Amino acid sequence: MSLALIFLACGIALVLHSCAQPPPPRRGPVAGPVIPLVTTTTMPLPAKLPPAPHYDTAPLLRVWLSDLPAEPTVMVRGPCRLQERGSPLATTLPRLGPVKVLLISGGFNLGAESYMTTALDIRPDEGSALFVNNTLYFGAIRIIRGSEAPAIINLVDVESYLLGVLGSEMPRDWPAEALRAQAVAARTYALSMTHDRAAAEWDLMSTVEDQVYDGGRAGPAVERAVAATAGQVLLHDNRLFPAFFHSTCGGHTDKPSVALGRPEYDFLEAVECPWCAASPHTRWQARLNRWEITRRLTAAGIEVKSSISAVQVIEPAGGLERAVKLVYDGGEKQVTMADFRRAVGRMVIKSGRFECIGDGDVFQFEGRGLGHGAGMCQYGVRGMAEAGKSWQEILSQYYRNTTVEKIY
Repeated sequence: MSLALIFLACGIALVLHSCAQPPPPRRGPVAGPVIPLVTTTTMPLPAKLPPAPHYDTAPLLRVWLSDLPAEPTVMVRGPCRLQERGSPLATTLPRLGPVKVLLISGGFNLGAESYMTTALDIRPDEGSALFVNNTLYFGAIRIIRGSEAPAIINLVDVESYLLGVLGSEMPRDWPAEALRAQAVAARTYALSMTHDRAAAEWDLMSTVEDQVYDGGRAGPAVERAVAATAGQVLLHDNRLFPAFFHSTCGGHTDKPSVALGRPEYDFLEAVECPWCAASPHTRWQARLNRWEITRRLTAAGIEVKSSISAVQVIEPAGGLERAVKLVYDGGEKQVTMADFRRAVGRMVIKSGRFECIGDGDVFQFEGRGLGHGAGMCQYGVRGMAEAGKSWQEILSQYYRNTTVEKIY
């Protein structure tokens, strides 16, 4: 979803997206379907997932570490096995690296060693430690050839994955019931993606495009929240679904159709939320001049023929997504709110609920909330937990028409 809380280096404020501009898109692996740089607001999702499966153990996820540099570094402290795609044989090493992963014609190099393959699995033995760019990861990794850079996929069970997600999506010092509610929502979202993207090389991205994932970074509070809810997910009609969440709703959540263009998930009703009033993002303002808005839109691939003269929010009807009308000299263009925020900056236009007033060449934006506004409001979660609500009560507030079930 992404749609995720991270700690900003530029401040202590808890926000959905980094204050830095996103890195340029990198093309994904050419082995199997090419990995596109997409978000949960643009990735097609099925109208209805099949009935939720039941597992004997925590299922495996394929997490694309999508924010790595073009030449990532890999290290395994202790024995590990390397296996090329399609080969029945594995090479055992007493340890690996640290080595840079570099693309070459027909394969890639790990340090001085060449592997002529489209994909290579690196599996640490029990007791060994796996690092990618000095970050500890559980499980194994799969290196896949991309057209411009290698893609590294972390093969990790969902419970270990959550240890690296929960503290990145919610502060570790928030109440225990808040962390438990977040754990169930994040688990539900992750497992729903394994069906949707089964034909791809990956299930989830490691950034706000899905859920922020920081490898083995956990802590006692996170470990307790994950363990206390192990195997438990949200179901609607006995089916998994993307359990959307965001930082701050500003007093009222939106239906998925309005916030994300997903009417198939409108069983998650819009609800009043008096619990997030303490969020620093309940109200926000931004000022931009017309040329800067035009420049950012153009850089994001949204063509406007001249400088913007008006920005108007179009409130939807009949299951449509909230949109923005851009008026410029000689014409106008309508774009989705998600695309507008992505282009101008998600930490500039913090939500889709705003008014815009033009004053000469300067536009004044005034809005409320942070994030897309569908599903669970994270600051509302904290407010409910501080008021003594259980994690089950919290989830029932934001995920209407669902039940909590243990599926392994």
